[in-house]
Amino acid sequence: MRTCTGRRAVRRIHTMVVGNGVWNSRGRVGRGTGGTVLVVDDDPEALALMVDVLEQAGHYLLFAPDAEKALSLLDSVVFDVVVSDIMMPGVDGLELVRRIKRRSPEVEVLVVTGFAAEGLAREAWRAGASGLLEKPFDPDRLVAVVDHAVGRARQARRRLFEPTGLTP
Repeated sequence: MRTCTGRRAVRRIHTMVVGNGVWNSRGRVGRGTGGTVLVVDDDPEALALMVDVLEQAGHYLLFAPDAEKALSLLDSVVFDVVVSDIMMPGVDGLELVRRIKRRSPEVEVLVVTGFAAEGLAREAWRAGASGLLEKPFDPDRLVAVVDHAVGRARQARRRLFEPTGLTP
């Protein structure tokens, strides 16, 4: 199991998040085989771990420390998948899921939480989440779930454009 690579990685993410609010993970595109993924978490260590793991898997990553910044990104970027913490100050992860699904139903939204309870999982499904991961999670499981969600999002987007002959 991989873990966050020490304080330097956490500090890098934390500085970027606090400094400007929203940043591309390393200012470059991933290997080109993955999807476009938005990671939302107010915990810098959890954010650093998810960004590192998903970027190494070849996904193009953007991230935000809260739902408001995530929603502003959704206005300008087409995402395949959003991975969001549930428990955040201000707009929580479940409300973020609802807002994303109203705007872009084809986007797959996965939620992560350190406090998974049966009722919370049900609420997440009702809000429109397509998956729930408990913290701490296995990085390989995160990659597998996100990879699968990218495939579903791209399939949904293709179905949206098929009748018109347009391509995404």
